[in-house]
Amino acid sequence: MDLSLLADPVTHAALTLDGALLRSASGVWPVFGGVPVLVPDPHAFVAARRDALIAGLVEGGLWTDGDGDVLAAFVRGVRHAEPEAEALDFLADEEGPLDAIPGPAAALVAAVLAARPTLPELVAARVGSGRTLEVGCGAGTVTRRLRGPRVVVDRSLRALLAACEDPEAQPVVGDAAALPVRSGRFATVVAANVVDVVPAPEVFLAEAHRVLRKGGQLVLTTPDPALGTRDEDALTHALTAAGFAVDEVVDGLPWVRSHGPRHHQLYVAQLVVARRL
Repeated sequence: MDLSLLADPVTHAALTLDGALLRSASGVWPVFGGVPVLVPDPHAFVAARRDALIAGLVEGGLWTDGDGDVLAAFVRGVRHAEPEAEALDFLADEEGPLDAIPGPAAALVAAVLAARPTLPELVAARVGSGRTLEVGCGAGTVTRRLRGPRVVVDRSLRALLAACEDPEAQPVVGDAAALPVRSGRFATVVAANVVDVVPAPEVFLAEAHRVLRKGGQLVLTTPDPALGTRDEDALTHALTAAGFAVDEVVDGLPWVRSHGPRHHQLYVAQLVVARRL
């Protein structure tokens, strides 16, 4: 765990490791299975996601009695925590067998499925040298194509454990609106199909600007560049407002998620590369 890159998610201050805990002057955060949970309110988060955290550790063969003690300590004293179920559809296989049920649409489905690697490969190709921060790893289709030292942030421990097989990838449970990393330390921030699903895209973009070094690049993809509005240029406008210069826009990219031979979801995504001013 490289603490030179990680930070208090609220104050961005440095952290120190104390057993299974990370500490700063303003708080304390747990570490489960080598993965720090660096969210603004770790007590409420652990209480709400207790079952998902346990399931992720057990599935990964990482559960220990010590994890149970840390969980109990963080849950203790939290009142009225609404259990937060973790949807597992983001772990669906986006690159599995090219299955299509025989029939009139089989050729069309097979052609669409054959284009699946396009989006993650295009994203990975735009990541240069230097440290990378990936926000929102999901099923790990982009994560597994990245190389070099990097931090991977996601709200799901299960997703992180599944995606971060490369020892150069440091998984961190965190929030896109309060990135738990030091300011100005990254050459590239990658966020595939994230900006349109976060509650406040402008907050995430401000955080991406903070953690990038000057001249660093932000590589985004989204099936909704309008960001829920009627303005198809909403994303580029938001990037400009956040202090970025948009260098590249590629539209019409297929993003396919396969749930079975009769269930494929097709999205048409946009890729945007922006430079921190």
